[in-house]
Amino acid sequence: MADGTQKTLEKWIRQQILVADATGKVERFELTHVGLSKRASVGQFPVNGEPDYEDLSAEILSAAESDVEGLGGSQRYAVLAFRKGHPRPSARKAFRLYHESEDDSLGDTEEATPKGLMSQQMRHNEAIMRIGFSSQETIIRHYQRITEAQAERLNRLEDRALETVSTMERMLSEEASRKLEEKRYEADQENRAKMFQKLDVLLPVVANRIAGKQLLPADTGGAMVKGLVDSITPEQMNSLTSVFTPDQVIVFLELWQKHSPPKDEGGK
Repeated sequence: MADGTQKTLEKWIRQQILVADATGKVERFELTHVGLSKRASVGQFPVNGEPDYEDLSAEILSAAESDVEGLGGSQRYAVLAFRKGHPRPSARKAFRLYHESEDDSLGDTEEATPKGLMSQQMRHNEAIMRIGFSSQETIIRHYQRITEAQAERLNRLEDRALETVSTMERMLSEEASRKLEEKRYEADQENRAKMFQKLDVLLPVVANRIAGKQLLPADTGGAMVKGLVDSITPEQMNSLTSVFTPDQVIVFLELWQKHSPPKDEGGK
């Protein structure tokens, strides 16, 4: 603990000497013992030029340790920085030292007076509050770690849930695409079947008409008549050329020529 106190004191002394403010440079340091109701000077430490900071801090701390050995118990000290031409200190650095006394009745520097008892009670209250706050801080840190772990786990679960939802959406989209392709394929096959059915009926008729003789057997009977009758509407009967589709016109003409009565030689 003394090593830590010396390093802190050395750093503070270096800062006070190197940083000169409007009040001037530091010309001396004073070590004082801080009691409940008064201060007591322990030693003066002049500054000449730029001193060895480590030696100066060790000298001040050594004086404080010598003083606490004589007093025993836990004692408070303060190092005061005085600048040239100013009677009041410009800065102070407080620290506490402890020395176990052979006579426990010596305790702190305070006597068994009302002030001393009050000081002891206040130190006890301070220790109790310090322990209480330390325990609360430990509990708070413990629950903070638990909360952070739970938050991290929740984030992982949320990421996993979002990934699962994204996968399900992609699978549903792919399934809908497959169903749409299946419907397109079925419609295409149905259209092909209808087209081939019409070709089966119309192709022999067209081929025979182009050739001027019967090359292929044409079914101008039941299938063609049925298809023609099923497709003709009353409106089409009134205007055949403007309403009939081309295949209906071909079938109708074929049937009409086949079933129309023959003309006489005079054209009557």
